[in-house]
Amino acid sequence: MKKLLKISIVISLIFSMSCSEDLLHDQNLPDDVNIDLSLSKKAPVYDGIDFAVDGFTSLLFYSNITGPDGIHVLNKNKLLVTKEYKSEEEPDGIEGVYLAKRGWQFSLSDAFSSIGLPFISPDDIVADETGTLYVADGQAQTVFKIDKHGGTPIPFVTTSTTGSDTFNPFGVAITPIGFDGPNVDPGDLIVCDNAYGSFGQTNPTWAVWAVNRSTGTAKIIAQGNAFTNGPINAGFNSEGTLFISLNTAGTEFNKIVTLDPYGNVADFIDELSAPFFAIHPLTDDIYCKKHISEIHVIHKGSIVSSLFASNLGNTRPSTQDMVFNKQGTSLYISSRFVSGILEIYNKKGNW
Repeated sequence: MKKLLKISIVISLIFSMSCSEDLLHDQNLPDDVNIDLSLSKKAPVYDGIDFAVDGFTSLLFYSNITGPDGIHVLNKNKLLVTKEYKSEEEPDGIEGVYLAKRGWQFSLSDAFSSIGLPFISPDDIVADETGTLYVADGQAQTVFKIDKHGGTPIPFVTTSTTGSDTFNPFGVAITPIGFDGPNVDPGDLIVCDNAYGSFGQTNPTWAVWAVNRSTGTAKIIAQGNAFTNGPINAGFNSEGTLFISLNTAGTEFNKIVTLDPYGNVADFIDELSAPFFAIHPLTDDIYCKKHISEIHVIHKGSIVSSLFASNLGNTRPSTQDMVFNKQGTSLYISSRFVSGILEIYNKKGNW
């Protein structure tokens, strides 16, 4: 009986390994990209990226997902990813939040919460200290709240709660201790409102909101001509400085600004190809899309960027969200170029 059990376990393991390799081989990747399965058992090495700094490697963490966007890191093997749109071959109503597991290929069974309506095109995602998730959906004009265990998305910030018919939320973040001003308190939800119909207008209605997570009350920190374009992404460094990226769709004129709790806006860096960035949690260095296929790094205390990685795709937008894990050891990138989530890490642990 024990011998039969051992044989059964061995057969099961062989079958599992075979299925894993089939999943990794069966991916819609660009023809000029090589995947070496021998170097990683859980996620294949992706050698399509050229690094300007020694020691870095990229992996294809999660594959075959059309329209990946916002990323929230759960642990080293699991992420939550928003799926913004579907391919022509996919069924309707599958936009939503999915559980992305290291080395796995996208499946509808990975849905973390209810998919389809009320989601239309979910963008950014953030979690608070309790694990409650907030998902910005620009086309639905809503920031949804989702329980940490999943379930049905609940409308939390809307055109009604903000009183703005043009409300168009894209980026979300949680304010840290010390970020305190007339219209914002520590722990508030920051919402970047790109405002429908504001591009090119004399009096744009785009804004950055602070939303009390207990009451849902929304207040404006800065709005309109305080910004040269619509706010689309937000992030805090370890010192509590709030960085906001501004979007000029389809151009090389996106930029990042800083916003203080009193509503004062200051330029940080401009001429970006895409309004997406990530802040390293330990060094406060900022990684951003300086050119269509490149990621540049701006070291803390500098306003000059230098090349970090290139060959990330020559289509716009090739990259959506970029997020570090809390330890600062891995950078995760949602890539439409490879239809997947890429992970960048340094073999020596140095960033």
